[in-house]
Order: sequence, then C-alpha cells, then structure tokens
Amino acid sequence: MRKILLVVFAWFACICAQAQTEIITATPEGTLYPTVLGSSQKTYLTTQGGFGAFSDNSGYRSSIVIDGDDMYIHNIIREYPGIDSWVKGHFVSADVVEFEFPQPVAVDPKSGNVLYAAMLKAVQTNSGIDLVADTEAPVLRLKSNEERSKFSQIMPETDNSTLSVYSGMIGLVDAKGSFKSYAEQNVSYTIWNELPLTPSPNLETQSYTASYLDSWNDSLKRFVKVGVDGEELWICGLCDALPDAWIKGSIQADGSVIFNTDQYLGVANDYLYFMCCAQKNGRDFSMTETMTMKAVEGGYEADGPILFNLGCSRVFLGIAVNELKLTVVATSDPIPVNPEFGDPEWSDSEGMGIADVLILPEDVNGQALDPENLYYRVFFDGELVALEYDEAGNPITELKYGKESDLILFAYDWHFILFLEPLKSIGVQSVYKVDGNEYCSEVVTFDFPQSSVSAPSVDSKQPVGVSYYSIDGAPLSAPAGICISKTTYSDGSVSVAKIMKR
Repeated sequence: MRKILLVVFAWFACICAQAQTEIITATPEGTLYPTVLGSSQKTYLTTQGGFGAFSDNSGYRSSIVIDGDDMYIHNIIREYPGIDSWVKGHFVSADVVEFEFPQPVAVDPKSGNVLYAAMLKAVQTNSGIDLVADTEAPVLRLKSNEERSKFSQIMPETDNSTLSVYSGMIGLVDAKGSFKSYAEQNVSYTIWNELPLTPSPNLETQSYTASYLDSWNDSLKRFVKVGVDGEELWICGLCDALPDAWIKGSIQADGSVIFNTDQYLGVANDYLYFMCCAQKNGRDFSMTETMTMKAVEGGYEADGPILFNLGCSRVFLGIAVNELKLTVVATSDPIPVNPEFGDPEWSDSEGMGIADVLILPEDVNGQALDPENLYYRVFFDGELVALEYDEAGNPITELKYGKESDLILFAYDWHFILFLEPLKSIGVQSVYKVDGNEYCSEVVTFDFPQSSVSAPSVDSKQPVGVSYYSIDGAPLSAPAGICISKTTYSDGSVSVAKIMKR
C-alpha cells in the first residue's frame, strides 16, 4: 500500500508541474456575482487518520464570475484560514461546468509552500484511511439550471464500500498530493440577487420589549421596533447578528399576524442569514412554512419558534427565538439594571487579569433598553478608567454597550475587561442616555481577596455542553484564535469565558 501511495504522490507532483502555477487572486474578468449562497453536505477539518466531519455547512457566502463559457468560484476550499483565491472551470455543455484539478489556491504561511485544490480519494492503509489527490478522476463537475444561477455537484457513483463515504470530496493538498486537513463534499452554489426586506422609509414605529427563550432555553429580552404599514406588520431588532434587519408579517382580520419562512436578512460574518419559521421537537428544531403571532393585551405572542439561520435549505446553527412575546415599552424612567460580575481573576504567571461582567440592556422594571443608547463605565480601585482615547489624545471614560477597545472584549451581553496590574477592586456602572437625560445604575464593585486572586469555589455541578463563538458572536465548530466559550452545566447554569486557541 505504501508503494501505491508513493506512485500516486509522484504522479500528482508531475501533474502539478504541468498545471497552472500562479494563484488567481485578482477578480477575473466577466460578470461578477458577489453574493453566492454556498453549502456543502460535509466539511472535513481534521488531519490524516481521524476525519472529524460536521455536516450541513450551509449558508456561507462565496462569489462567482462567468465569462462566456468560463466560470470562476471564489474560495472553493471554504474553511482554510485567510484563503482569497479563485478556481477556474469551463462549461462543457449548456448545463455542465467542469473544474480540472489541481489548481493552486493558497500558500502555507509556515512553510511558504503552495497548496492546491484537488479532488480526493480515500486509500486504506495499515494505519487507517488516508485521503490523497485523485489522479484518476481529477475533475469537479457541477450541474447548472437553465438560467445558470444554481450549480450543484454531480456526485460520482459509489459502490457503498467503507471508502465510498469520502467520494466526491474537494480538498486542500500539497504539491505531493498529500491531504492538508480541509475538504468539502457535495457542494452547491446559488447566485443570490434577493435584497433584505426593507419597509417604507416613512414607517412609524413603536418600542417593544421582546421576551423569549434562546437555543439553550436561557430567558432573554431585546429592544425591538414594531411598525404597521397597511396590512403589513414589520419588526426590527430580533436578530443578534443583524440588529438592523427587518422581518415582515401579514395582518389578518382577527388581528393576528402570519410570518412566512425563509425571509432573507442579509450577510453577517460571511454567512447569509434567514428568518426561518420552525417547530421544536425536544431539543431539536425543524422548519415549517409559517409562524403566527396573536394579538394580546399590550402586544403579541408567537405560536411557535423562529430561527435566525445560516442558509435556508436546512437547520444549520440557527439561533432560536422561542416563546416570543412582544410588549409595548411603557413610559417610565429607564434606569438600567445593575451589572453582574462573573468570576474576575488575576494571573501572576500571565501578568494580566480579566473581569467578566454581564451588562444587560434592560431597565429596573424589566423592560428592554435600546442598546444604541446604553453605555458603561469602568473603575479600577475606585478610579474612573480611560477605556480609549480620541484622535486628540483625550481620554474616553465610557463606551457604548457592545463596543470593544484595547481593554474590552464583548460577546452576548458579556463584557471582558482586561487589566495588567493587580487590583483591589473593579467596578462597573451602566448608563442610559435618552431625550437629553442620563439614567445610571449603581456602581457594582468586585473586591479581590488580599492575594489578588479570587478563591475558586467548590461545586458539584458538571458541564454537559460547550459551544464556541467568535468575538463577533458567530458560531464556531471548534475554538479558533481568540474566541468565547459558553458552558452549560448539569444544574442549568451557564458560564461564559474568553479563551485563546493557538
């Protein structure tokens, strides 16, 4: 078997020498389609001998250029960090386009070696299964619809063997044809021309508190705007990734509102987001066609959940909004609730500390506050801290909710405050500014023990699940770089922490 692999690698090296040697980084000439909805049945991220696939990689953004019978796809090896290149294919008939591999797509930042996109095949070895470049079937074939707006991979026929599950994979390899950890299978691309829903600019809105349970059954509240335009009801602010996105429902004779599924919201974190109507089955969700909100005293109640989903073909990393209730914000003094500390700590070995503090956009009456008007201040040992400086060098001592600086990281209402010297105490205050008035919470203080290290608590609860998110709040399949981990425990409690994955 080793001899077979050596022959494959030698043959592939010969093909690479004859193939296109320059990576296509400039946008090719032709008609550019900048927003393309991409998906793959499986994405493989691990290395030889232990393929860790997660399925339904859906909703990611790509781009396509069509120039006569030539077609280019941007970043076909979707998950490789920092990739920015195109591969070239050719229409061999009116509805089939072929991409002949290998084609150079990236450079390994450590070795400086060129990496190639190639079709892969699985080879059984004494130590397990290896993926190698397929020199016998090196062509990716995509089937096009008549309008040449949707392209789906033509999967090769298989013999249902153990190795057939790897059939049709497009992966990243080196010049020898050795697999370099990233691959996609059963890909499809849809040119996306639809724009996000937008109401009339003259729409008059009213402030509401949206109360709901999220995907982890945490009870949350959000500030949303609701407006009525004839027989349409519009809601803005429900999607955390796209807070300015709108969804639209049709008002019925009895006052209820019906929302259709698959409402396109826009692009965030390089994914296309959709509002999808859903139903809950245990802990899982499945898509439905509609969701109805019933008119109740002071607002509306939904009869089922909705998902803010990546893509619209299947449930994929959808953030749930379950048991949604909309309540009109009553007129009152909007004093923000007090911030809450998690478990601040100082590390002598790292020479730094971090304080995790929960700042909720809510007032003391349980109503949602507009995050655009919410600020916070930080105090080190009782002294107000300059969180950043303006262009003139003047200190800025309060930041808008969710805003980051050199000292602050943010994810899902949690603000992570970095400090580089041991402290006796750290304090945080929420400030809400509206209509020329300023409303302040108490300054909540965390006192460090005299050792400057917070004592760990003994707890019998056990972690039952961990989720990872980028600093921007995008879901991650695994920790990468500086990111946020969210741990759910057996007693139902949740902890959030900043981690760094090298």
